[in-house]
Amino acid sequence: MKKIGILCLIIAIILIGCGETVVKNDSPQEVLPEKKRIENRRLIGIESLENLPEGYIPIAIHPEDKEIIYCMRYTDEGKKGNVIVGDYYRKVAVLEVNTKAGTEIELVPEMDFITLVKWSPDQQYLGFVGGNQMWLYHQETGAVENMNKAINTPSILQFGWSPDSTRIYTEHENLPNDGVYDLTTKEGLAAYEITDRNPYFKDVYTENLYIGTAETADAYGNRTPITVLLNREGSIERMIGEGRYRDHFKEQLVQVGKEHFGLTYFPDMENGKLLIDAYIYQTAFTPQGELIFTTKGDISWVPTYKLHIYNDGKVVAVADVSGPHFAIWPDGSYLTIGGYDNDKIDLKDVSKINGKIEGIAPLIDGWESVDIAGILVAGADAYADLYYNKPAAEEEIRKRLSQYYINTDEPVKQRAFDDLFEALRQKDEGMGPNKKYHMTGEVGEIKIDGNRASATVGFSLRDDGGSGWGFGCSYELVRKEGRWYITGFSIFPDSKERVQVEKVALDFMKKAMEGKKHEFFSEKDQEIYEGLKGKSLSLGQIQFWQMSMPHLASSVEYANRAKVYLEGEDQSYTLILSKESGNWKVEVLSENQVFVPFE
Repeated sequence: MKKIGILCLIIAIILIGCGETVVKNDSPQEVLPEKKRIENRRLIGIESLENLPEGYIPIAIHPEDKEIIYCMRYTDEGKKGNVIVGDYYRKVAVLEVNTKAGTEIELVPEMDFITLVKWSPDQQYLGFVGGNQMWLYHQETGAVENMNKAINTPSILQFGWSPDSTRIYTEHENLPNDGVYDLTTKEGLAAYEITDRNPYFKDVYTENLYIGTAETADAYGNRTPITVLLNREGSIERMIGEGRYRDHFKEQLVQVGKEHFGLTYFPDMENGKLLIDAYIYQTAFTPQGELIFTTKGDISWVPTYKLHIYNDGKVVAVADVSGPHFAIWPDGSYLTIGGYDNDKIDLKDVSKINGKIEGIAPLIDGWESVDIAGILVAGADAYADLYYNKPAAEEEIRKRLSQYYINTDEPVKQRAFDDLFEALRQKDEGMGPNKKYHMTGEVGEIKIDGNRASATVGFSLRDDGGSGWGFGCSYELVRKEGRWYITGFSIFPDSKERVQVEKVALDFMKKAMEGKKHEFFSEKDQEIYEGLKGKSLSLGQIQFWQMSMPHLASSVEYANRAKVYLEGEDQSYTLILSKESGNWKVEVLSENQVFVPFE
């Protein structure tokens, strides 16, 4: 949608073009060695992409020799069991296939599933991106170069060519306009080295017009991307709308929001309309003009993703698929999902794929582990939603949390529900109405022992304001009435470390109840202790932290802090123990202190 509020567009950049002076980058690009041709008789005489051997996924065709096809081929087994929600990439090799000679050349031995492929305007170079990594293939010399190292950037999500094919303009996950690479001098310029924020070329629109990204600043001084039309010199001819450009088909154009939330469709480079406000993993037009994009799917069992297909801005099909990233075949005949179940979708009749869920299988082995992973993801998502959109009524918080979290006393006291409820209760308010977020999660290990289980999991969150945070720890779970619940964070109930901490805590409690002397470094802690002496105390939850507060430990071996709850008659206390030279000792005492586990 056009934003009138961005009139400032660029009074500062309207007269400037894309002619950066590219300086030498200290990090040389990685160039893969020359590869040998491999005989493969299965490739001889292939007249249609559909006849490629199983496992070959076409991504591009040579612009002059149609018998040379560029393909991906999986190098993994189809399961990457650590991903339980969010971005999932399979590993692939990149091949140059000659169907006349029956040979193939391995260009890249392994990279993440490819989501973007573009020939340079002079058709000498082929650039391809997968998993925020970009490789550049020079078809004349056979050289393959890593653009991330050449530009010194960790992330290349999208890229565009200059009209004369001499420069590559890249997009970072967090920066719509990132680095620049000069193919003439073989030198790169990282984003932090660029002082003039000129528009970046992103795509060809017509013979004399190009689609680009300009930048202005929001009210907080943050960079805001604007999709624009540029002339060959890089000057702005016309403004399209605020957002990150993704693809176009004839006069149709699609872009996502600055932080990848929301998909805006322009039927004629004007009058954009928001199709969906969810986090967008990937979007592109087919050669026939259908618009395809992926969003989060069901997270309550196996992680699935929604594949959306639109035509002329109207929905044609929505299907469940096993991965968030896809490759549209160069002829538009098929679409391959880079997921864990080898989804291959026939685009010749997209109406048949509505609701497609056949073949989707768990990413994790074992049905109990699948159930546990589902509870972990759904529980983390519930907490994230309450964090970003805190309801006014505490009862609503209790109701939501109680679906996934519970307090237990066996085999030790564990208070997952209380931990999160108190953290949310003391939080002033939500981040704002309808705050959106994107969550990714990976599981390290799941151990099941009857009706108990433990899992090491890490989650990260990114919101539509550009902020993000992560949390990883060890989870304890119990099964009640046939259903799993999360009961503790970094408790390690069966560990030797817990036994040691418990002994130190019990010795401290005994000393306090007997009114004996104990000296704290802090005067405030000492004052609390003096008021505590002689009172009845019981031992509450013991929790392990890593490095310093507030980081829950993912492994008890690396924990160097322990938080111990002491329950008094009318007051609860928090005792902090630290580990020095292998021994635990009392360090801090406070009244009813709450450390937010995940923030």
